[in-house]
Amino acid sequence: MIKTAAIAALLLALPAVASAETVDLGSGRSIIAPDSFAGCTAQPVQTAANGSRSHVFDCTLTIEKKPAKVTLAYSTMTPNDTTPQKFVETVMTKMNRASMIGDPSMGIQRKTLKTAGKAGTFLCWVYDDVPSLSGGAICALEEPSIRFSLFVAGSDAYTAMRAVEQAIALTTLR
Repeated sequence: MIKTAAIAALLLALPAVASAETVDLGSGRSIIAPDSFAGCTAQPVQTAANGSRSHVFDCTLTIEKKPAKVTLAYSTMTPNDTTPQKFVETVMTKMNRASMIGDPSMGIQRKTLKTAGKAGTFLCWVYDDVPSLSGGAICALEEPSIRFSLFVAGSDAYTAMRAVEQAIALTTLR
Protein backbone atom coordinates (compact mmCIF):
# COMPACT_ATOMS: atom_id res chain seq x y z
CA MET A 1 0.00 0.00 0.00
CA ILE A 2 1.11 3.54 -0.62
CA LYS A 3 3.70 4.93 1.76
CA THR A 4 2.70 2.64 4.66
CA ALA A 5 6.35 2.30 5.67
CA ALA A 6 6.70 6.09 5.82
CA ILE A 7 3.66 6.38 8.09
CA ALA A 8 4.91 3.56 10.33
CA ALA A 9 8.27 5.35 10.60
CA LEU A 10 6.50 8.56 11.69
CA LEU A 11 4.46 6.66 14.25
CA LEU A 12 7.61 5.03 15.61
CA ALA A 13 9.34 8.37 16.03
CA LEU A 14 7.02 9.24 18.92
CA PRO A 15 7.30 7.74 22.43
CA ALA A 16 5.01 4.81 23.21
CA VAL A 17 3.16 3.92 26.38
CA ALA A 18 4.09 0.83 28.40
CA SER A 19 0.99 -1.03 27.21
CA ALA A 20 0.40 -0.53 23.49
CA GLU A 21 -3.34 -0.95 23.90
CA THR A 22 -4.20 1.57 26.62
CA VAL A 23 -3.33 5.26 26.92
CA ASP A 24 -4.04 7.26 30.07
CA LEU A 25 -5.16 10.66 28.78
CA GLY A 26 -5.26 12.23 32.25
CA SER A 27 -8.27 13.56 34.15
CA GLY A 28 -9.58 9.99 34.46
CA ARG A 29 -9.81 9.53 30.67
CA SER A 30 -8.23 6.79 28.59
CA ILE A 31 -8.35 5.26 25.13
CA ILE A 32 -8.05 1.52 24.59
CA ALA A 33 -7.20 0.15 21.15
CA PRO A 34 -7.77 -3.53 20.37
CA ASP A 35 -4.81 -5.78 19.56
CA SER A 36 -6.81 -7.44 16.77
CA PHE A 37 -9.53 -6.56 14.27
CA ALA A 38 -11.96 -8.97 12.56
CA GLY A 39 -10.86 -9.58 8.98
CA CYS A 40 -7.29 -8.48 9.72
CA THR A 41 -3.95 -10.20 10.03
CA ALA A 42 -1.51 -8.52 12.39
CA GLN A 43 2.04 -7.88 11.27
CA PRO A 44 4.73 -8.08 13.94
CA VAL A 45 4.60 -5.06 16.25
CA GLN A 46 7.26 -2.57 15.21
CA THR A 47 9.35 -1.20 18.04
CA ALA A 48 11.79 1.70 17.70
CA ALA A 49 14.89 2.30 19.79
CA ASN A 50 12.93 4.84 21.89
CA GLY A 51 10.36 2.15 22.76
CA SER A 52 7.66 3.52 20.48
CA ARG A 53 5.44 0.79 19.05
CA SER A 54 3.28 0.69 15.96
CA HIS A 55 0.63 -1.95 15.24
CA VAL A 56 0.04 -2.75 11.57
CA PHE A 57 -2.73 -4.96 10.15
CA ASP A 58 -3.48 -6.22 6.64
CA CYS A 59 -7.26 -6.36 6.36
CA THR A 60 -10.17 -7.29 4.19
CA LEU A 61 -13.07 -5.27 5.56
CA THR A 62 -16.63 -4.90 4.35
CA ILE A 63 -17.20 -1.37 3.08
CA GLU A 64 -20.60 -0.62 1.54
CA LYS A 65 -21.33 -4.39 1.42
CA LYS A 66 -18.19 -5.05 -0.65
CA PRO A 67 -14.84 -6.50 0.44
CA ALA A 68 -12.05 -3.92 0.57
CA LYS A 69 -8.37 -4.62 1.13
CA VAL A 70 -6.70 -2.03 3.37
CA THR A 71 -3.63 -1.65 5.53
CA LEU A 72 -4.42 -0.26 8.97
CA ALA A 73 -1.81 1.03 11.42
CA TYR A 74 -2.26 2.56 14.84
CA SER A 75 0.11 3.87 17.46
CA THR A 76 -0.27 4.96 21.06
CA MET A 77 2.13 7.42 22.62
CA THR A 78 3.05 8.98 25.96
CA PRO A 79 2.76 12.78 26.43
CA ASN A 80 5.17 14.60 24.13
CA ASP A 81 5.78 17.98 22.50
CA THR A 82 3.99 17.18 19.22
CA THR A 83 0.41 18.35 18.80
CA PRO A 84 -2.00 16.23 16.76
CA GLN A 85 -2.24 19.11 14.25
CA LYS A 86 1.54 19.20 13.80
CA PHE A 87 1.68 15.40 13.54
CA VAL A 88 -0.90 15.28 10.72
CA GLU A 89 0.82 18.20 8.93
CA THR A 90 4.13 16.31 9.20
CA VAL A 91 2.52 13.25 7.62
CA MET A 92 1.21 15.44 4.80
CA THR A 93 4.69 16.89 4.25
CA LYS A 94 6.42 13.48 4.33
CA MET A 95 3.96 12.24 1.72
CA ASN A 96 4.59 15.34 -0.44
CA ARG A 97 0.98 16.48 -0.09
CA ALA A 98 1.43 19.67 1.92
CA SER A 99 2.80 21.49 -1.14
CA MET A 100 -0.44 20.74 -3.01
CA ILE A 101 -2.32 22.84 -0.47
CA GLY A 102 -1.14 26.38 0.21
CA ASP A 103 -1.82 25.99 3.93
CA PRO A 104 -1.53 22.35 5.14
CA SER A 105 -3.95 23.01 7.98
CA MET A 106 -6.65 23.64 5.35
CA GLY A 107 -6.60 19.94 4.40
CA ILE A 108 -7.18 18.75 7.97
CA GLN A 109 -10.74 18.20 9.13
CA ARG A 110 -12.00 18.02 12.70
CA LYS A 111 -14.34 15.01 13.00
CA THR A 112 -16.34 13.63 15.88
CA LEU A 113 -16.06 9.86 15.62
CA LYS A 114 -17.93 7.30 17.70
CA THR A 115 -15.86 4.83 19.71
CA ALA A 116 -17.13 1.84 21.68
CA GLY A 117 -17.20 4.25 24.63
CA LYS A 118 -17.58 8.01 24.27
CA ALA A 119 -17.35 9.89 20.98
CA GLY A 120 -13.99 11.54 20.40
CA THR A 121 -12.75 14.50 18.40
CA PHE A 122 -10.14 13.58 15.82
CA LEU A 123 -8.08 15.62 13.39
CA CYS A 124 -8.22 13.78 10.06
CA TRP A 125 -6.62 14.13 6.67
CA VAL A 126 -8.12 12.08 3.85
CA TYR A 127 -6.55 11.91 0.40
CA ASP A 128 -6.73 10.25 -3.00
CA ASP A 129 -3.63 9.42 -5.04
CA VAL A 130 -5.23 9.15 -8.48
CA PRO A 131 -2.10 8.11 -10.45
CA SER A 132 -1.55 5.09 -8.18
CA LEU A 133 -5.29 4.33 -7.79
CA SER A 134 -4.99 4.48 -4.03
CA GLY A 135 -6.00 6.67 -1.14
CA GLY A 136 -5.68 6.95 2.58
CA ALA A 137 -6.76 8.57 5.80
CA ILE A 138 -4.95 9.47 8.98
CA CYS A 139 -6.71 10.57 12.15
CA ALA A 140 -5.20 11.70 15.43
CA LEU A 141 -7.16 12.00 18.67
CA GLU A 142 -7.34 15.68 19.55
CA GLU A 143 -5.44 16.08 22.81
CA PRO A 144 -2.77 18.59 23.92
CA SER A 145 -0.13 16.18 22.54
CA ILE A 146 -0.32 13.34 20.03
CA ARG A 147 -1.44 10.27 22.02
CA PHE A 148 -3.31 8.06 19.53
CA SER A 149 -3.28 7.98 15.75
CA LEU A 150 -4.71 5.67 13.14
CA PHE A 151 -3.70 5.40 9.48
CA VAL A 152 -5.45 3.45 6.72
CA ALA A 153 -4.21 2.95 3.16
CA GLY A 154 -6.70 1.58 0.65
CA SER A 155 -7.99 1.82 -2.89
CA ASP A 156 -9.33 5.37 -2.42
CA ALA A 157 -10.00 8.05 0.20
CA TYR A 158 -13.63 7.04 0.72
CA THR A 159 -12.74 3.41 1.46
CA ALA A 160 -9.89 4.49 3.76
CA MET A 161 -12.11 6.83 5.80
CA ARG A 162 -14.83 4.17 6.15
CA ALA A 163 -12.15 1.76 7.42
CA VAL A 164 -10.94 4.43 9.90
CA GLU A 165 -14.50 4.81 11.18
CA GLN A 166 -14.82 1.02 11.60
CA ALA A 167 -11.52 0.78 13.49
CA ILE A 168 -12.26 3.81 15.72
CA ALA A 169 -15.65 2.27 16.57
CA LEU A 170 -13.74 -0.71 18.02
CA THR A 171 -11.56 1.45 20.27
CA THR A 172 -12.88 2.62 23.61
CA LEU A 173 -12.62 6.22 24.77
CA ARG A 174 -13.44 6.64 28.45
